[in-house]
Amino acid sequence: MKTELASSKTPGSSVLHMYDLMSRVTLDIICLAAFGYRTDSLHNPSNELASAYHNLISLQSGLNLARLILMVNIPGFSKFVLSRIGWHTRNIWQYIPNFGVLGILVDSMHRIKAVSRAILDERMREAQVVGLTDVEAKRDIMSLLVRARMSDKDETAFKMNDDQMMDQVLTFLGAGHEVSRYLVLTPSYC
Repeated sequence: MKTELASSKTPGSSVLHMYDLMSRVTLDIICLAAFGYRTDSLHNPSNELASAYHNLISLQSGLNLARLILMVNIPGFSKFVLSRIGWHTRNIWQYIPNFGVLGILVDSMHRIKAVSRAILDERMREAQVVGLTDVEAKRDIMSLLVRARMSDKDETAFKMNDDQMMDQVLTFLGAGHEVSRYLVLTPSYC
C-alpha cells in the first residue's frame, strides 16, 4: 500500500510515497536508538539491513501470510528453513509453486541475522573495555542489554543468550514498522 501526498492544483507537483518514507525513517530511528547502528536508509536504501528489512516488508500480504502459516505447521520446517541448508537452497524455492516467496524470506532473515551478529559482536567488544563510565559508554538498548548480561553475577538469574539477543533486532524492527504504519495510515494521530 502506498500513501501518496500530492496537490493536483500545483503544476510540477511531485508524489511522495509516505508509507515508504515513514518506514525508512522509522527503521533509521529504531536502528540508531536500539542498536547504535546507522542504516541511513533514506539516503542509502542499499544498506544491508535496510534492503533485507524492506524485502521482508514487501512480502506482507494475506496470501503470503496464509502460505507461511501452512509452512510453519509442517514439523521441522521452520528449523530447516532457518538452517544453513535452508539458506543454501533458498534459490530453489522460486521454482516450486506457492513457495517462491520463501527464498526471499530465507535470504532476508539470513542477512538480518548476519547484521545482528555483527552488531552484537561489536557491542560485546565495547562492553569489555574497562574503565568506561556510564556517560562514556554507549547507551543504545543493545549495549545496555550486553552490559547488564555481563555484569549480572547471579548464575540462577535468567540471561539472554546470543541468539535471543540477536532476535531482539527483529522484535524492535517489527515493532517500529507497526508504529510507522499506524502513523501513516491514521491521520488523526496529531
